[in-house]
Amino acid sequence: IIRTVKKNFALPIITKPDKGARGTLVEKITTWEQLDQYLQNFSGDLLVQEYVDLPLEFGVFYVRVPGQKTGKITSLMERKFLAVMGDGVSDLTTLISHHERAKFYAQYLANRYNMAEVLPNGSVKRLGSIGNHCRGTIFENINHTITSRLTESIDRISKQAPDFYYGRYDIRCASFAALERGDFQIIELNGFFSEPGHVYDPQMRLWRAWRDYLAHYRLMFAVYRANRKIPLPKMSWRAQRDIFLDS
Repeated sequence: IIRTVKKNFALPIITKPDKGARGTLVEKITTWEQLDQYLQNFSGDLLVQEYVDLPLEFGVFYVRVPGQKTGKITSLMERKFLAVMGDGVSDLTTLISHHERAKFYAQYLANRYNMAEVLPNGSVKRLGSIGNHCRGTIFENINHTITSRLTESIDRISKQAPDFYYGRYDIRCASFAALERGDFQIIELNGFFSEPGHVYDPQMRLWRAWRDYLAHYRLMFAVYRANRKIPLPKMSWRAQRDIFLDS
């Protein structure tokens, strides 16, 4: 596996299970020794991706009911990575222990960073590169920033994928302007099991999250109804059960 990865990739890379959810076993690999250690504790099918070193990450949910000429963005979320700001005196252990969110990940972070490091006053250090709740990332609802230009960019890209009508893009880019004009890299495209990420904004009220979930379920079934006359491969109940258990 390492020989194959060396042949096709340059470090750093991202490794992840082919079947997984919520950031489980997703790691940024920076050395071949680290990859070897990762593989010693891994079983199953593995995905390897180029690491996309861009500062901003967004979750863009797209829906187009078959038969419609254009689709729409139904959810737009920005991932705010866990970070601390230095004061020129405190070490990383102290900064993390005083951070309202980072303190809950202190043990996890201690295995990945030099906790004796003292950050210069005003310097910001991002703690991690995986944008997931279990790594301390906050999902911010930015639905109010959805524009026609962004919708056109996502719609144009989505139509290039045969039979893709419903799902969430995870995207990295340099700025929101770059996102709008389609100048970004897609790090994941999630289908049926996608969630509208904006509902996890800490400011989101529970009843609104339920409402928005139900709205997406209605759209999911609208896609199904429009596609139900198209012959689809049969799937056994056992195979369906295995998919749900794996996720």
